[in-house]
Amino acid sequence: MIGLDNYRFRHKKIYRKWIWEQVARRLSCKRQDAKVLYLLGPENRDLKVALKRGFAKQNLYAVDIDLDAVRRTREQHKCPAIHAKAEDILEAWTGDALDVIYLDTCSNFDFLDKIIEYCCNCHESGAINNKTVFAFNCIRGREMRCTDVGRDLKYWSTLSAAYTRTEYSVFREFPFPEDAQKHRGVMIALRLLQLYYEDAALNMMDDLEGYEDANPEEIPIQIREAIYLAAYQKTLGKIELLNPTFYSYRSNKVVMDSVVMRNIYEKSSGGVDFGHEYGKEFDSGLPDVVRKFIIPIRNKVVETKRKIAAMKAVATIRKNEESRRVV
Repeated sequence: MIGLDNYRFRHKKIYRKWIWEQVARRLSCKRQDAKVLYLLGPENRDLKVALKRGFAKQNLYAVDIDLDAVRRTREQHKCPAIHAKAEDILEAWTGDALDVIYLDTCSNFDFLDKIIEYCCNCHESGAINNKTVFAFNCIRGREMRCTDVGRDLKYWSTLSAAYTRTEYSVFREFPFPEDAQKHRGVMIALRLLQLYYEDAALNMMDDLEGYEDANPEEIPIQIREAIYLAAYQKTLGKIELLNPTFYSYRSNKVVMDSVVMRNIYEKSSGGVDFGHEYGKEFDSGLPDVVRKFIIPIRNKVVETKRKIAAMKAVATIRKNEESRRVV
């Protein structure tokens, strides 16, 4: 883990300025209106940079699993802060979608791979919409999934060769960094594209008349290939919207890789109601062996929703106080 003493060094300062500026460039709203979920980190150093770039304090939602750090932020910086895991917040979020999800981690790609899957599923829970900006930073290497980006590039080159007879045509306008083969930010962007492509293909199969309940293998191969081609072309059309940009810097003996990009999923349902009444009614119809696993999960979601509601209430109070000062 990177020590606190090294958070002051020049490369990290340059990185912070870069990532907040890149986030701001991709916003679909005014900076002061952007709702940002970000990891608190040591001494909440991102707060100062964000405020200098026009973001509003009451809309910067700090998250951390360190309760003392959360309390300190609330007391010293007067900021909305929540004691929870980022993935739990994404799963439980309701109401207006977040404009930015910024995770500056000391983890490797494995953690952000799970977060990307959460984000792809969160268009059903309301945490994101088609205007949300993703900003991720992670350690290069040490993950279980793979040791380089080669697997992802091979995945897309295979599709390109099959559909266009030109390898990597999907990346003709893709802003690859020089060290793309090792860059974890590239892996994250490719992972999002891959999930979008696979979801698009499955959705097209689900809507196929006469094959609504069929497994993909049961659909005639000619129709399957046509669907995969249509999904591929649909994914190509999302690269401009994705608009990724990449960055790297060295911290002690590790390299940190970053990516800033837009979400490419089209819509959000605005949130799922998972309150007490629904939970109890749902629980009553389950076998005991299933209830034993479901109830703790439901209770965790309900508790996280309470924390989110409390944080939003604090943000509203801060906003009203700021408005009165301006008047």
